Amino acid sequence: MDTNMTRLLLRTAAASLLLFFCAADAAQQNRPFFVRGGSTTEVSASSAVPPAPPRCGTEGGPSASQIEAAVRIVWNRHRTWAVVASEKERKLKRNRLSVLYLTVAGAALQTAALAPNLGANWIASMAGGGCLALVPYISSKYLSQSTMEATRRCMAASEALRSEVYTFRAGGAPYDKIVGDKDPIDVLVDRAAGVSNSVQDLMMMYAASSPDNVPPPPRMDREGYITERVMAEVNDNLRKNARRYAQRENQLRNYHSTATSAAAFVGFLAGSANGGVTNLPPMLSALAGQIGSWGAAASTAGAAIAAHIASTKLGEKASQYSATAKRLENLVLRLDGDVMPGCQEWTEFVRNCEEAIAGENQKWKSELAGE
Repeated sequence: MDTNMTRLLLRTAAASLLLFFCAADAAQQNRPFFVRGGSTTEVSASSAVPPAPPRCGTEGGPSASQIEAAVRIVWNRHRTWAVVASEKERKLKRNRLSVLYLTVAGAALQTAALAPNLGANWIASMAGGGCLALVPYISSKYLSQSTMEATRRCMAASEALRSEVYTFRAGGAPYDKIVGDKDPIDVLVDRAAGVSNSVQDLMMMYAASSPDNVPPPPRMDREGYITERVMAEVNDNLRKNARRYAQRENQLRNYHSTATSAAAFVGFLAGSANGGVTNLPPMLSALAGQIGSWGAAASTAGAAIAAHIASTKLGEKASQYSATAKRLENLVLRLDGDVMPGCQEWTEFVRNCEEAIAGENQKWKSELAGE
């Protein structure tokens, strides 16, 4: 009996040692090891239970390719709206100039029809009447309040999307941190969708256009944002357009002064020819009699130019653009040299710059200044 018990104990010890060494060998070679029905079984890695698949949306956030794809989609929306807005603004400018030219031409032709010894008086009269008749038609159809409002909204949508992309690339708020379960790219997509929803009724214009080849901005550090966004806006847009608008305003005012001076001079000659001035030289008296009727045409031209100046507001826009450029330059000059993306001061700087640009666009998109 003692012998049988001894043998049983030896066999149990041997089996335990064998199990221990097999398990150790399997662990060393990274192979699963199971015990089935009291016997040891070594299972290959290929027959092991597969690992659980990764959950949807990894903890690491979106990949670089996903971020670039989302940025490009939002940027293409901005460029498409920019194309739509630019085309509509060009039409507004062209129609405003058409109203100006037709008014001046109509007044001149109507006056020419009154001249004596003109064999084609009726042609000049009909042509002048046709020009003047087109003015209210163009104004009501192509310069209506609804047309200008649609153009303003297209421009506002384009600028809003552009501002979101630049803020995202610069790491400004709300893209400087994760809010809840949303990554910054999720916030960008949501905000871009909000802009698109605000102009949903203008989607027919959007669908008929396509973006141009302007690429989206890359990810920006401090110098990149200041150079490519802020100072580029100052030099390539604000100051350049302020100078162009001021020059155009001065040119139009010179035309207006010339027209009103001509009207006053012609009126003086007409009054002189009718006895207002005695002993007038015969040549000057004859000239006054021939051009006296042109005073009304010159007055009409001056009034048309004045109306064009008032509708375009080029001088006011030039002043506002210059003020915004100075504000952006002051923001850059006041930024401390150690402020970098990721700190609170940088977030405030980006927000102030974008608010300055957005405020400028918001104010003047409603005016829709033309040339």
